[in-house]
Amino acid sequence: MPFDGITVKCMINELKKMCMGAKIQNIHMPEKDEAVLTVHTYGKTFRLVLSANPSCARVHVTDTKKPNLPTPPNFCMFLRKHISGGRILDVIFSDYERIIYFLIENKNELGDMQIKKLIVELTGRNCNIIVTNAADKILDSLKHIDEETSSKRQIMPARTYMLPPPQDKVAPDDFKFEMLNEYGSKKVESAILSCIKGFSPVLCREICSQARIDENHSLDSLT
Repeated sequence: MPFDGITVKCMINELKKMCMGAKIQNIHMPEKDEAVLTVHTYGKTFRLVLSANPSCARVHVTDTKKPNLPTPPNFCMFLRKHISGGRILDVIFSDYERIIYFLIENKNELGDMQIKKLIVELTGRNCNIIVTNAADKILDSLKHIDEETSSKRQIMPARTYMLPPPQDKVAPDDFKFEMLNEYGSKKVESAILSCIKGFSPVLCREICSQARIDENHSLDSLT
């Protein structure tokens, strides 16, 4: 199952139960695009995987311990400095985007408590792991995106974090069937995909299957 907006929403519901108030004990990176947080809560310890691999971006819990890279990447050292020892205050999901926010409370170099945001973007080839302060100023990210890479959205230290451009789709909670009318000439699967946020092609095909509708028929052809 792909990590579409619906899957991420379900994942958030479970992560809230597991991570609220949990302490981040350790951080390592077994892959150059994957961070693993060792988290302790309510007498239990588990590993939280944050992967920004474009082919399989994901967030999940695992019992498997991968070997570390011979030398910790710079971003791993950055994460250890800024969020290791911190406590997870909340896990947030916004508007069926494939983005997960971890609010983390930690001490700075002066011993003062401060809030950091660990943002995991599961957005295909543009997936990323980003850390900002409470005011959404980017402290660093796994992948830097400058103006040469993207003229619309830059992910660089000292820049203000901005969400990806919004999709011209309706949230599932607000969907009404008549909203599909403007997609009448499209195949049923494509019409659903074009209209509703958070839906992947796999989910659209499953909806057609459950409704016993040929996904390749046009929407106009349905009674």
